Amino acid sequence: MKKLLSLLAFCLPLALIAQDSTTTGIAFEHLPNWAAVKEKARQENKFIFVDCFATWCGPCKAMDKNVYPLDSVGKFFSDHYISIQAQMDSTKNDREEIKSWYASAHDLMVEYKIDAYPSFLYFSPDGQLVHKALGYQTPGSFITIARNALDPQKQYYTEKEAFAKGHVAFADMADLATSARMLKDEEFAHLVATTYIDNYLLKLPENELYTMKNLRFLLNFTSSSADQSFMVFYKHGDRVDTTAKEKNLARRVVDFIIEKEEVNSHLYKDDKRLTENPDWSGMQHIIKKKYNSKYADRIVLWSKIKWFEGKRDWSNYCKNVIMKVENYGPYLKIFPDGNYPINYLWNASAWDLFLHCTDSADLKKALDWSAKSLDGSKPDPDNFDTYANILYKLGRGSEALPYEEKAISLDPKDKDKLSNLEKMKKGEPTWPKL
Repeated sequence: MKKLLSLLAFCLPLALIAQDSTTTGIAFEHLPNWAAVKEKARQENKFIFVDCFATWCGPCKAMDKNVYPLDSVGKFFSDHYISIQAQMDSTKNDREEIKSWYASAHDLMVEYKIDAYPSFLYFSPDGQLVHKALGYQTPGSFITIARNALDPQKQYYTEKEAFAKGHVAFADMADLATSARMLKDEEFAHLVATTYIDNYLLKLPENELYTMKNLRFLLNFTSSSADQSFMVFYKHGDRVDTTAKEKNLARRVVDFIIEKEEVNSHLYKDDKRLTENPDWSGMQHIIKKKYNSKYADRIVLWSKIKWFEGKRDWSNYCKNVIMKVENYGPYLKIFPDGNYPINYLWNASAWDLFLHCTDSADLKKALDWSAKSLDGSKPDPDNFDTYANILYKLGRGSEALPYEEKAISLDPKDKDKLSNLEKMKKGEPTWPKL
């Protein structure tokens, strides 16, 4: 008997340790409806956490696998929250419990504007929404968000209500506007940002205004020529570029806004063309009158390039690309004002013409540009490949082969270059069919 008691005394702590070490994670409740959730929260005086998910959502599945099962997460949520999961979509394999929640899930989706997954809703014990978050979170950030949701000073919707009453300090507005944007609450984000910019930032002395932190905020929340912050980029571009240490940053902001307002608004709606015959000269005249001829010429030319590319009108496309390069220098189409090495830009512009042009005069322009990319202390295989391809498309195959072989010697494992060489030897096109 003594041996048995001794054995039990030894085993019992081990059993307790084993029980304590099991991973529990978040204990999601299985309650019949939203009303029952609120009643349980009221009785236990706990906040409510709602994980709004969809069955097709990858980040939702990652939260299920990587975050919710953790002890640290489970401990925090069991201490403070009644937790539930609400499936926002429906499938033919849904269990009866899921089906019984269809109506409540739909009500949550509509009332709280759930249109991205996962969405996390946090309610006070009396059922009032106080906080919201979106997207996959690491365990640490997930707990931090949940902790903030318990703090009235950090609850998004509490802060939103305080802002409406004029109780949010300027020092807190930048974070509030950023949070609103992250939550896709764009109208409120713009309201807070405009209040902060117009009544605080733009009243700072210049040496305090032009910091990277302030500039980053202005970049994020300047979207219209009607914004007072637009003038920072339009009138003080040099100061912006110097602060950001980035050439043409201010000009890119201004160009984007002018193009959106004075060109794209006449050309597109919901990604559909409004016309087949744009009044380019009329738009150019308006921009010139509102701003100046430099903006007008540059913006309308770039808009033409995109327009003709969309129409696959390659003749006019190449004509305008050549005009852009001759007037403004070589560029990278996906980021026309980026700071790239000049040889890289000459090669990119030449390759663009090679892909889309058939006229020999246009291709000779491309060859001249490509030749400029060959200059430099460090030979680039892509530049030699471009030069070879343009020569070949011009019908100068015997001249093209040595350049393609040079490209391959610099990059012997590149399958595209090896394929180009074989096609050149066989007399096959190395360019796509237009």
